[in-house]
Amino acid sequence: MIYLIFYLFIFIISILNKKKSFKDDFAFKFLFFILVIFIGFRHQVGADWFNYLSHVENQFNIDLSLNYERRGFLYLLIVWFASNIFGGIYFVNLILALIFCYGLYRFAEYLDSNRYSLLMIAFPVLIVIIGLGFSRQSAAVGLFMLALVELLKGNNIKYILLVLMAALFHLSAIILIPIVFLFVVQKKYILYPIIIIVIYFTFNFLFLPNIDYYNDSYIKREYNSSGALIRILLIMLPALIFLKFKIHMVTNVKSLKIWRFFSYAILTSFLLLLLSPSSTSVDRLSFYLIPLQLFVFSNLDRLPTKFNGHKLGDTFVFLFGLIVLSAWILFSDHSKYWMPYDSYLFNI
Repeated sequence: MIYLIFYLFIFIISILNKKKSFKDDFAFKFLFFILVIFIGFRHQVGADWFNYLSHVENQFNIDLSLNYERRGFLYLLIVWFASNIFGGIYFVNLILALIFCYGLYRFAEYLDSNRYSLLMIAFPVLIVIIGLGFSRQSAAVGLFMLALVELLKGNNIKYILLVLMAALFHLSAIILIPIVFLFVVQKKYILYPIIIIVIYFTFNFLFLPNIDYYNDSYIKREYNSSGALIRILLIMLPALIFLKFKIHMVTNVKSLKIWRFFSYAILTSFLLLLLSPSSTSVDRLSFYLIPLQLFVFSNLDRLPTKFNGHKLGDTFVFLFGLIVLSAWILFSDHSKYWMPYDSYLFNI
């Protein structure tokens, strides 16, 4: 099984390169190059493969539309280019894979924690399920991770711009804009009006024109995702760990604010999942909360908790991720759409 082999390969590389700094770790950079190829050139992988393929086919030989109000405006521009000029579905997937993997890489680089633990915990859900199965939203998640880095650096305007860009791939990302209010301290009398104006125009010109689609698709039809509960429980665990051990995991006020907010948002998502008529809508929004899982699991060695006399670290994360990945392969209703893995490069 190629997913398990890839996962084991990450663990082996983590052991061989444990003492190398991020800057000098060529193997970690090379893993991301492989990930881009792995995700971008996949063939008939993921439950929505043929839906994405139809997007490309539907854009063939039609006039280019620059209507920014359309759902996924930037995504559709890439699809139009791929359909009419070059590359087809593989070009689309490659560009989205580049955006997703670059966001994940920059996020890992900024945290400067246990990067291999971060990659291992990201692999089962964020990389395999979302990266290979939800192409459009994976790009939005990648852009959000880039935005999160800017937010933690104090670059609020860059955060807003990157989130807006993410919303032009997947409209759900616009719900992330108000997070910036957590960090507006200085010059707040200038920034508050700017942010409010941005939110107003974003909702009016992006969200409202498409609200009927989302209402019909998710709420009225009561779309449900069979794996939603499991995925939210998987990010609830690190949320609870963070709230319990936050003083051991953060070193500054900004980090404390953002990860505490994420933790409460995850607990709220669990309640919404129980109350919402559509688990799919809650599930899709929870994708943006996965960075907390990456942060917590890549910093487990900071916790005072020990197991059998040893601090939690790579081995614990490896075993946890292995259980999650194996359970998904064996028991998920939809994992069959990811298997066997096939690539365009295998068929050249």
